Amino acid sequence: MGKRWLFLILMAWLSAGHTQSANLTSNLLNHDIRVFFLHDFNFTGKSGVGPEIFEVIVDYPPLPDAVELNCTISLHIQASTYGDLAYGKTEPFLLKPGQRIRITNKNLFSGSNPFSLRDYDIAAAGNDIKDQILGTGRIPSDRYRFEFLLISQGNGQILDRDDIILDITNPQTLDLLAPGADANEGGATIATRYPLFRWESNMSKFRFVIAEKIPGLHEHASPEEIINDRIRFETTLSINPEMEDTEGMSLPSNSLQYPATAWPLESGKTYYWRLEGLVETSGTPMNLPSPVWAFTIQDDLSDTWTDRERELIVDMLSNLSMDAFQNLFGPGGLLQNFKPTGTVLLNGRPVSIQELRDLLTKLENGTYPVVGISVD
Repeated sequence: MGKRWLFLILMAWLSAGHTQSANLTSNLLNHDIRVFFLHDFNFTGKSGVGPEIFEVIVDYPPLPDAVELNCTISLHIQASTYGDLAYGKTEPFLLKPGQRIRITNKNLFSGSNPFSLRDYDIAAAGNDIKDQILGTGRIPSDRYRFEFLLISQGNGQILDRDDIILDITNPQTLDLLAPGADANEGGATIATRYPLFRWESNMSKFRFVIAEKIPGLHEHASPEEIINDRIRFETTLSINPEMEDTEGMSLPSNSLQYPATAWPLESGKTYYWRLEGLVETSGTPMNLPSPVWAFTIQDDLSDTWTDRERELIVDMLSNLSMDAFQNLFGPGGLLQNFKPTGTVLLNGRPVSIQELRDLLTKLENGTYPVVGISVD
């Protein structure tokens, strides 16, 4: 067979294929979902009046030789731990050239929609986790795969396919570590106006609030009343090791150094603080508050550095991601076991602890470039 005939046959085959080139794409509408509520999406085949969670888009380009297609869409639900959960298929529908169809989870699981799943079966594994779902109102933690197939009814050909991967973690851990102690137990006294707030959690987004207890006014107030009254600073925190731009403040780990731009904390005063975990769900976001903690800053606190602050500054210096600094503070380095004296000069001017922290942060993120290092 000559090359010319081979080329003509190939072009004819491609042309025939293009007349049937319907495309299917699927999209998760909220990529941060970590909790799936039963009333928003029920894999057993019924759906409530919750929000749109995913969409399926079918496009059929208006090519010259395109004809109407008789199609169905199938859905296959799997879980990494449990395996096959459910399988469903819509009734056949006609797809016209140039037509674009958008289908959501609400359409698939509604009994009155043209694209409702008419043929839906629950696998054995799906029945096994029913009790968990009914008991908690949530789909168990696992990685779920929703596979969609666009199928031609004429010859059973799969015209296109796509899937959605959903990681459900059901986060709920939030334990405060420092500073202070449970406000209902009287809190604790600390010796710094720049505390390091630390906590443990399997969540990644929080609302941070700190409020001041006013003598006399809050004498008989509960911790809840105080934390909602004299708020001195609040922000949204996102645990983001890549330090990408996010709402509020991005943190590399579960700790927050009280920022210099916030309301200044004062010696002798008592402050209440709390974190509220913010978790994206299949419906309305969940707010999971921690207990309220309290601390009192030591009275008549001078500007001298505490041992904890010295350790913090050395840690910040030694953790700068620059070989020169690491060589200085590492084993055998000129500044190994160095302890700050508390006197820091910047261009001949004494600077505060907070100013030094801000400077180190700008060195770390590249705002200030290092052009040279020397040790006297």
